[in-house]
Amino acid sequence: MAAIEEIPNMDLAELRDRLVEERGERFALSTIHDVFRRHGISFQKRRRMRANRTGKFKALLRKAAARTVEALETATATLLEAFTPDECANYFANSGYEKN
Repeated sequence: MAAIEEIPNMDLAELRDRLVEERGERFALSTIHDVFRRHGISFQKRRRMRANRTGKFKALLRKAAARTVEALETATATLLEAFTPDECANYFANSGYEKN
């Protein structure tokens, strides 16, 4: 537990490697997971990835539930109205496009 408190975002593979280094013991990831589960220990992982810039669009598109090409085109055109010009400009700027 001290290792997890020291590095709170440690995943099971990192914990397994640390057990090998510090104690010379090797365990399967499923074994480590089972020990935590049996003792009621749970951690919410924070993802180590860049923010999803298209998340809002994807969520709105899923909600539209378009099932044909025509419906998808219509939904896309409608959904674009949900974005402000500033949001669009920020998306392109963050994607590496230069402002003309």
